[in-house]
Amino acid sequence: MPVPSYRPCWLSCRLDNGTEVQALGFVLERHLPSYAGNLPDTVLRQVLANASGRYGTTRDYVEQTVKALRTHAMPDRNLEARLKRCGAAQS
Repeated sequence: MPVPSYRPCWLSCRLDNGTEVQALGFVLERHLPSYAGNLPDTVLRQVLANASGRYGTTRDYVEQTVKALRTHAMPDRNLEARLKRCGAAQS
C-alpha cells in the first residue's frame, strides 16, 4: 500500500462449502484523518461526481471494487446498494 491508511491483517473467512480459511486483508485505520466514516448519500454523490487522486477517480475505484468482489464471489451488498443509490453506473 502506498500510504499507511491500511494495515495488513489475517482474517478468518468461511468458504461457500463451510470451510474456514485465513485470508490476508487490508484493514482501514479508522483513527487517521483519511477515514471518512459512513458518509450521508448527499455527500457520497458529491464525492463520486468530483473526487479523484493519483490513480484515478473515486467513482472508478468504487465501481472496480464492486466488480472485483462480485467476480470473486464476495459481493459487498451494502457497497453495491450505496453505489446504486448515489447514481454511479455499475458494470
